[in-house]
Amino acid sequence: MKSAQNDMKFKTASFAVLFFTIFSLSILTAGHARGQEEAPFPTYGSGAVQVCIYTDYFCPPCRGMEPAVEPILRDLIKRNVIRVTLVDTPFSGLSVLYARYLLYALNTRNDFEHALRVRNTLFEAAASKNITTKEGIEGLFKSKGIPAF
Repeated sequence: MKSAQNDMKFKTASFAVLFFTIFSLSILTAGHARGQEEAPFPTYGSGAVQVCIYTDYFCPPCRGMEPAVEPILRDLIKRNVIRVTLVDTPFSGLSVLYARYLLYALNTRNDFEHALRVRNTLFEAAASKNITTKEGIEGLFKSKGIPAF
C-alpha cells in the first residue's frame, strides 16, 4: 500500500514539474517574434504562446507524463492557444536513433496526431528495451503501419 502511495506521489510531483516547466517556457517564449527562423524541430499549432516539450524516450517520467499531457496539448492547439515544439533530448545512448526515426516518420506525414502516435510507439519501444537497432525500429514501424521512408 505504501509503495502505491509513493508511486502516486511521484507521478503527481512529476506531472506538476512538467506542467510548471511547460507553463514557464510558454511565458518566456511568448514574446518572440513569429517571423524568426523556425527551429529544426517539429512544431504544431498557430497560437500566440510557444510551448517546447523536451523529452527522452528512455526517461520513465517523460514516458509516464506523456499520456497526461497529450489531451491538454490537443485542446490548446485546437483552440488556437499554443504552438507546440517537440524536442527530442538525447539523454540515453539510443535516443538519437529513436529521434531520427521520429523525423523520418514525420517527413512522410507531418501532423500533430501522427507525431503523437509515432512518439507513443517509440516510448513503448524504449520501455520494452528490446529495440536497439534501426532494423528493429523499422520492423516496429512496419508492424504498426507507420511509414518512415
